[in-house]
Amino acid sequence: MAATSPSASPWRPPADAKQIALSTIGDTDLPHEHLLLRDPYRPATWLTYIAHKLGMVAMGSVPPSHLALLYERAVATIPGSYKLWKAYLDWSRARLRHLAPGSRARAAEVTRIWGCYHRALTVAMHKMPRLWTDFLEFAVANAPHRVPEIRAQFDAALCALAPGQHVRVWDLYLPWAEKVGGEVAVWVHKRYLQCNSSHAAAFTTLLLKQGHHAAAASYLLSAARGSFLASAAASAAAAAPAAAHPLFDKLVELAVSHPDAFASPEVADQVLEAAVRRHPQHCAKYWAARARARVQRGDLEGARAVFERSLRGVTTLRDFTVLFDAYVEHEEGVVKQQLKALARIKRRVAKNASTEDPTTAAAEAAAAAQREVDLRLARLDALVQSRPRLVNDVELRGNPHACAKWVVRATTLVPENRAVAEFERALRTIHPKHATGGLEQVYAAYARWHEDHNDPDAARKVWERAVRIEYKAVPELVGAWTGYAEFELRRGGVQRARDVMGRACSVPARGAASVDYRDHKLSVQRRLFKSTPLWSFYIDLEECFGTRATVAATYDHMIHLKLATPQVIANYALYLESQRYFEDSFKVYERGIAAFGYPVAAELWTVYIAKFMHRYGLEVDPKAPVAPSNEDDQALVSLEIADAGTTSSSATVTDVVAKSVHMERLRDLYEAALGAPNLPTGEYRRSLYVGYFAAELAHGQARRAMRVLDRACAHPTQAVDTVHRKPLVDMAAHVASAAFGLLAARAVYERALRHLPDRAAAQTCLAFAALELRAGDVPRARAVFAHGAPLAGDPTVTSGGAKQGQHWYWNAWRAFEVQYGNEESFKDMLRVRRAVAAQLNTDENYVRAVVATEMAKRQAAKDREAAAAAAAVVIADASTVFVRSTQDAAGTGVAVDEGELDLDMGDDEDVEDQDGGKSSSSAKANASTQIQQKAVPAGVFGRLAEKRTAASASLDPTEDGAKARLAKKRRV
Repeated sequence: MAATSPSASPWRPPADAKQIALSTIGDTDLPHEHLLLRDPYRPATWLTYIAHKLGMVAMGSVPPSHLALLYERAVATIPGSYKLWKAYLDWSRARLRHLAPGSRARAAEVTRIWGCYHRALTVAMHKMPRLWTDFLEFAVANAPHRVPEIRAQFDAALCALAPGQHVRVWDLYLPWAEKVGGEVAVWVHKRYLQCNSSHAAAFTTLLLKQGHHAAAASYLLSAARGSFLASAAASAAAAAPAAAHPLFDKLVELAVSHPDAFASPEVADQVLEAAVRRHPQHCAKYWAARARARVQRGDLEGARAVFERSLRGVTTLRDFTVLFDAYVEHEEGVVKQQLKALARIKRRVAKNASTEDPTTAAAEAAAAAQREVDLRLARLDALVQSRPRLVNDVELRGNPHACAKWVVRATTLVPENRAVAEFERALRTIHPKHATGGLEQVYAAYARWHEDHNDPDAARKVWERAVRIEYKAVPELVGAWTGYAEFELRRGGVQRARDVMGRACSVPARGAASVDYRDHKLSVQRRLFKSTPLWSFYIDLEECFGTRATVAATYDHMIHLKLATPQVIANYALYLESQRYFEDSFKVYERGIAAFGYPVAAELWTVYIAKFMHRYGLEVDPKAPVAPSNEDDQALVSLEIADAGTTSSSATVTDVVAKSVHMERLRDLYEAALGAPNLPTGEYRRSLYVGYFAAELAHGQARRAMRVLDRACAHPTQAVDTVHRKPLVDMAAHVASAAFGLLAARAVYERALRHLPDRAAAQTCLAFAALELRAGDVPRARAVFAHGAPLAGDPTVTSGGAKQGQHWYWNAWRAFEVQYGNEESFKDMLRVRRAVAAQLNTDENYVRAVVATEMAKRQAAKDREAAAAAAAVVIADASTVFVRSTQDAAGTGVAVDEGELDLDMGDDEDVEDQDGGKSSSSAKANASTQIQQKAVPAGVFGRLAEKRTAASASLDPTEDGAKARLAKKRRV
């Protein structure tokens, strides 16, 4: 082992050791000694003996030296026992706490413990990492001055232990080496770096901290070269630069702060340049460091060249901002230094002004300094003024296909004499398929520049180049053609503009039908004629400068190519209408409706019908209400009812015939709109029916209007939604009453009730009942109320936790019965109300009360049946009796039939349930009734009575019947 031996050895000569051992054995130790004589190589025996001695030392019976001698005997006998060595060494280290620091006793004890650790780790414990770590911690804490010996013990531990256990040693070795410092720390960290390459940053920090700049530079350069080679050989080239980035930071910092650590200044410059190439994502700070290194060497022009080069090389605005600010700060610092130098020179010149020769070297130096200051200020001003151009350069280096940036550069950032060159450079640089922002904008700006400089031929050539480019998308090509046409319009060439758009919208002679606008596999030039914005611009141009025929031809061509939108159809129709071609405009609407269908055609139908009605005077007053109230039947509709055959005195037969013809056409339009497939439901369908009804009512026949509303409510496929039917029913009833008499509305209500939802049907029943009351037919009104009762909903519904006692439907029926009914009809109303509540109410308390009432009724019926059976089945030995009631309380003696009694009870129960569920009066009467029995004459039975008497005589009078026998068995 490489460790040095301690100066004082605890071993004794054998004779002395034997005498000392015998002197330490007491009477209480003899049993343990006998056990050791029998088996001295058993660690448990020694540990038991040691525990015994520890107790005696704790009590003060023996000195600690006796225990130390016992430990020495144990480890000498069994040197390979880890437990004995561990216990011995821990006990020895614990004794140090009782010794004063710096005392001779503590120093001697430290030396003894060092020797014990040395013997243990030399003999057999060299593979035990815990003993090594304990030893090293003990040595570092108690013998810090023994640096060579401690380092030797660390090295010995690394040699003795397995590599997987070295981390426990290095955790103690590295902090101790940093604490010692000097060459020891450097060599220890360098050795650890061979085991763990990730320790490079810490090693470099240690070298820089201790001032070994040359060593740090040498190591960082070798690490950088290694990372270059690794990145070149590895498949994932991005992983190595990211790992070497901290080393480059330290290398750059060292090259800036201590350039003399390298072999030459050129090496430091090469390091900084390599850092820029190696890590372009962090190039800004490396460029700034490179310029700072030049400034520290006093090379101001070199620093300026570095800044200029960096601004021409960065590709992001973040790096540009950092470098530009650093460049401006550098120039300002140089200007400040020059101003200070100029001030010193001027003071010197002023001081020498009193001499005989005023033109001295100081005056010349002042003039030179002034020129230098002026030059520096001009440079600084030019730098600040060039910032927009430099920013544009950076943006174009990041994305050379940014069209908007090229336009800004050519129009505002370069001199006018260089604009054409910049435009040409932009068109050469931008790839049409990679352009962002629209390549046609560059051509438009280029042509506009020529136009502004009165060179229309050059601008026209630019536009001709623009329309032949294979752009990335069709809208860009459309923008080029429309820009070309607008240029011709600005120059006053209307016909040229129309010719340009005619060329753009020309349809290829072959394969036009197979061209799909959304097929990106086809070129944009081939898909151009399918562009709706292009045709829209052409149509606008023709409407402004063309004839009706050319405009119509353009619209028809667009519709033929299936490029028209609903807005295009509407514009076409409006144009024809403005030209007084009304029937042609109606045909356009019909073509659009046929082309689109529902739901797109809904808006076209609305506009078409409105235009048709306005054209032929079939409008309906828009202020007249067409939607009646949903709650009552008052003020339903105020429409003028006119018959098609009724004309004013001033109307001619021709006008009447023409109006009837136009009305028939309007009917055909409404029928076509309502009969088209995919007709939208909801509000649109309702509005169609209402408009149809209003037109018929105002300009047609009331019967036709009634049929329209009936169709809206009852048609199996064309009816409106159920939520929209109630207002239509009210309108139909009002019109029927006004046109055909009051009773004509009955059929309307009767038919409508089958097609309305429950609540709407209940409301209709109220209106129906009101109609019957106006007609004076009270029984029919009552029947209508009874019919709508199940539709009105539960009369016991709750709202907000409180029961609504006044339901709107039942309140109306109650008021009706109070005014027109009697007691029986009122009871019928209440009975219907209970039946509806029992059918519809799902409230838990109500259901429980109903069930309890029904069970009480059934139990009362069972009790009555049992009482009647007990009174009527009492038969004598040979007699049969009739049951007859006693006289009533008034003594009239009128018998009450049982069936009549049951019916009366049912009626009484119904009435009394309304009063709170009192007990039945028939039950009381039955309880107070006295049953009288009377024998039936034997002649009634004839021979049957004789046979019964003979059979009774033959029976044993003492024999019990079946009922008695069963009773006996139960008692037993």
